[in-house]
Amino acid sequence: MSTLLTYIAVHDGKIKRSSLEVLSRCNELAAELGWESVALVLQPDATKAIEGLKPYGPAKIYTMSHPHFHQHLTTPLLRAIGHAVKEIQPRVVAFASTEGSKDLLGALSAAHGSAALPDMSEFSIDTEGVSGKRPVMAAKILSSVRADGSPVFVSVRSGSYNPEEHEGEAAVQELSFSFNDADLRTTLREIVTATSDKIDLSEAETVIA
Repeated sequence: MSTLLTYIAVHDGKIKRSSLEVLSRCNELAAELGWESVALVLQPDATKAIEGLKPYGPAKIYTMSHPHFHQHLTTPLLRAIGHAVKEIQPRVVAFASTEGSKDLLGALSAAHGSAALPDMSEFSIDTEGVSGKRPVMAAKILSSVRADGSPVFVSVRSGSYNPEEHEGEAAVQELSFSFNDADLRTTLREIVTATSDKIDLSEAETVIA
């Protein structure tokens, strides 16, 4: 059975709504195609994320644990996701379009010799590949794009789909992962948060102007 894999972004211990949107779309496509929709969580302790994911209906939740996953360090994330792709062998790997996924998508597609479709506003899947639309020129134009082969790496803009809960009990599988700190070429010294009176609307369900 073919598999759709959704990478679940977690920020400050909370699953990002945009990842649940992507997972829900993958669940829908998997049901149409008779495939399996699964999720991947990378956290020092994935327990809370697992419980938050189960109501959204993945057939299986894969986890990896490592202290470096607490902060967004590209090298260990690339190693971990690459290892998961080799183990799971998905046809499609889907991400929410975030600052983090922009660091990962191109590197993963290059490492696996596969296509990448970034920043999609909608996407569909068939037995040959992935097709969809991507806003370009400040979202004034929608570009129709397609990528064939396997795996295809896709990122999806926040708000493109609605997160949908589904009944079911997801199986959980821990994948082994080790990382040599000598390979860590970047050290995160400090996170500086900008102070602003503006409210972050990137994950808002509804915006009333």
